[in-house]
Amino acid sequence: MAKHHVPPLIDHSKLARLRRELRNPSKLTVFLIIAAVLAVPLGLLVPSWISTTQQSFQDRNESDALRDSTILSSNVLVPSQIAPWMLNQITRLEEAKGPFDWNFASFTAGPCDPGNLVQLPPGQYSAAIANACSSLQQIQVEFADDCASVAACQLSDAAVERLAAVRTDLVDAFSDAGFVLPYSDEEEQVGP
Repeated sequence: MAKHHVPPLIDHSKLARLRRELRNPSKLTVFLIIAAVLAVPLGLLVPSWISTTQQSFQDRNESDALRDSTILSSNVLVPSQIAPWMLNQITRLEEAKGPFDWNFASFTAGPCDPGNLVQLPPGQYSAAIANACSSLQQIQVEFADDCASVAACQLSDAAVERLAAVRTDLVDAFSDAGFVLPYSDEEEQVGP
């Protein structure tokens, strides 16, 4: 008696094909599985990346616009305007929220340009301005790592102390030269 060989029945349903493919996956199947596994976490992170990037570009544009509006013209260098400008830049450094704020001002150009500094009348005030420009440039470079993160600036105590020392020297030289800082809104209000 001869045995008839009956070929095994192959299930062609979608579920059966998927099981076979998962048991012995092709390169395409492996690629699709990896892509699907990576797509889920990336899909959750992409919106935050996009919003962070958009915020960074907005901050950069605002910084550029503000810088352009606060730059003193090198053609019109008024000695009494340099110290208040520098005091504003020190405040910006102290309140910096990221690298754009920290690197906002250049203390080697504009009023701090050596060609502009020689135009100042010789004396204690011009020496204080030159020293402040040099000190602020050094502080900006030396403590740049404190503001390397886009998320926040964590100024070290040494940076805060050095900025305060430059501020004090500038205010002293400014008042010794006979200049007066403009009044704040609160100081201008008269009455009880």
